[in-house]
Amino acid sequence: MVPEKKRRIAKVLSLAVSGAGIVVMIGWIFDINILKSISPAWVSMKFDTAVAFVAGGISLYFIARAKKGRV
Repeated sequence: MVPEKKRRIAKVLSLAVSGAGIVVMIGWIFDINILKSISPAWVSMKFDTAVAFVAGGISLYFIARAKKGRV
């Protein structure tokens, strides 16, 4: 696979992970159960895990962006 395509995929996935974390954080802040857990029978994602998702997504995005000049 072409390195530019790999970077683009990494950026898209990093935005998806960060977005999921932000949605769960909104669910916790406004106490919306459907945003904290996909199914009521499942365990909800905790707030600190959502923060880790956002941080991980941001980190992945900047790593992919930094690799742009090094091929």
